[in-house]
Amino acid sequence: MGKFLQSFWFVHRMLRNVYTHAKLIKMGKGRKVTSDNLKIMKGTDQKCRMTGKGTSLSVISKVPPAPSWFNPLARTVYMDVARELLAQNLLHIVGLPLVISYCNTIAVHLQLEEQLSTEGRFITIETKNGLCEAISPKHKASLDTLDKALKISAEFGFTPISQQRIISQVTEKDNNDKFFN
Repeated sequence: MGKFLQSFWFVHRMLRNVYTHAKLIKMGKGRKVTSDNLKIMKGTDQKCRMTGKGTSLSVISKVPPAPSWFNPLARTVYMDVARELLAQNLLHIVGLPLVISYCNTIAVHLQLEEQLSTEGRFITIETKNGLCEAISPKHKASLDTLDKALKISAEFGFTPISQQRIISQVTEKDNNDKFFN
């Protein structure tokens, strides 16, 4: 019986020290708060998790005209994207500058790709050792604009991966509901 009590007290002291040590460690801030509107859009809204402080974003009822400085290609992209976002009730006043930026970036990318299809992706450079081929600066610019457009598009759920993330969250919620019922 003596060895049992000794091992019990040893374990008890170790657990107490771990608990005391854990209390002394400063904990992180935790998760960022998700707005009620975002929870509703993702389909993860539950009464117990709603704060009642939903951000009230002004939904646009009609597609605003494209900026005057847009070229024809950017205007076409803008009208297509804005109509689609409007149909899904995702076009808000605060997100409009981001939509404009996305459309302009995609238009620049498409124009660069059109130029690259005729000029080619390589250029010939004269060096002190003779001629050599290098990748065109337009190719690099095209890749940069595409990268920027993809980053912006992920915010609106344009890319298949960002759509899949939202769909998986909704289906996961549905599966959990079926499991517990």
